[in-house]
Amino acid sequence: MFKLWCKKHLIIAASNIGGFGGPPTFPLNASLIMRLFSSNSEILGDQQKSFTVSYLINSCGLSPEAANVASKKVTLKSPEKTDLLLTLLRHHGLTDADITKMVTREPRILVAHPEKTVLPKLEFFHSIGMPPHDLALVTSRRPAILRCSLENRIIPFYDYLKNLLQSDEKVITVFKRATKRYLQVGLRQLLSNVAILKKYDVKESNILSLTVHHTGSLMMRSDELVKIVNRVIEFGIDVSKSIFVQAINVLHCTSKSTWEAKKKAYKKWGWSESDIHMAFSIHPVCMRLSEKKIMSIMEFCVNEMNCEAKAIASRPTVLLYSLEKRIMPRCQVVKLLIVKGLIKQSYNLLSLLAMTDKTFSERFIIKYNNVPRLLDVYHGKLSLRDLGVNSSELAKVKLL
Repeated sequence: MFKLWCKKHLIIAASNIGGFGGPPTFPLNASLIMRLFSSNSEILGDQQKSFTVSYLINSCGLSPEAANVASKKVTLKSPEKTDLLLTLLRHHGLTDADITKMVTREPRILVAHPEKTVLPKLEFFHSIGMPPHDLALVTSRRPAILRCSLENRIIPFYDYLKNLLQSDEKVITVFKRATKRYLQVGLRQLLSNVAILKKYDVKESNILSLTVHHTGSLMMRSDELVKIVNRVIEFGIDVSKSIFVQAINVLHCTSKSTWEAKKKAYKKWGWSESDIHMAFSIHPVCMRLSEKKIMSIMEFCVNEMNCEAKAIASRPTVLLYSLEKRIMPRCQVVKLLIVKGLIKQSYNLLSLLAMTDKTFSERFIIKYNNVPRLLDVYHGKLSLRDLGVNSSELAKVKLL
């Protein structure tokens, strides 16, 4: 408004110089005055941007590149109020690194009113027992939460979650895992999706698990949730089983192209559509593994341990273990003991991998500690070929 007022009166002044309505006494051009005014405005704008970039770098820890990007989203005119905001955040446990992360993600947080807008949220989270490190995590990851309405969004959302989960600790976990969508759609979306799950007779324990452990999946669009639930049921997964929760999350987080890429990786080892269907219905997470992990574990189990590729489809949990830290060390130990005739070839691969470290050590390391270099094989320091075991002997060993 001030700029418009100035422009108006400069034009009037330019047209009236020289007397009361008479011709001007010298050729002062109105457009020249307008250019001068625009030039001054540009200078002021440049000064404000320069100050903003400088403040973002020196007070908020942003890099020059990040500060330049952030300055396009926020303009700071003076440091007083923003200094107060940063002091307030630090007083509530946020580190300089937290503040840098917060401002990078949401530069406009710097113009929020420290006492009227930000402080009430910080005090609320403190009142429900949110530890300082969790408060720092929530606000630095999702700074928009400090700008949304406490009365209309945060408190109603908290009240519903507290009634559903019966625990402030679990509610805090949800806030820690909440995506930006939680802040945008909030309680309305949660109520709608919980109602849908109940309509499908999903157990309350599964609804609670989705809420706490897979927060983002419970906040998808309702029409998308219906499609995914129906798809899970088509896989033959019982909605009353805990695996239902995993299946929902996997399907929600896996795009069509990624799903097809994982199928292609399994099919390279001879899996059919029904094999993939079976593996998913047993352990859905097998479709979240990287293609590299799938290929490396399948190659070791099939080519090194003589397992049948299709047999792994009925034991997909094998694919979830670490190849270097668990699968290879245990398989090499068992393979050596089989070659030496100390144990029979009746061990199930999944059973071997599912054992605790203590149980495996007791059954296969401590019990056969008289076998030379067995511990070195277990720790990956020696291969079986280093011990003189020939290929023909190794080829005879086969795990189920």
